[in-house]
Amino acid sequence: MLNATDTMTGEQFAEDLLNGVGNECMQAATRFLGAHRGGYWPRRFEEDQELTAAAGCPLIDRGGRHPSVN
Repeated sequence: MLNATDTMTGEQFAEDLLNGVGNECMQAATRFLGAHRGGYWPRRFEEDQELTAAAGCPLIDRGGRHPSVN
């Protein structure tokens, strides 16, 4: 099953994740991860439920006051 992230480049996906993020360091790191291997890590953080369960918290948090990529 295709989802919206499958149709975006890694850079586009990273920019989508950055909506509402004000921290410059997090912006730079997210853009770096988005540019590497077509956004492999942000895509994995978004989709891998087993990895999320092992971390004990969402790896990508789009809600709240400060969205983040952990």
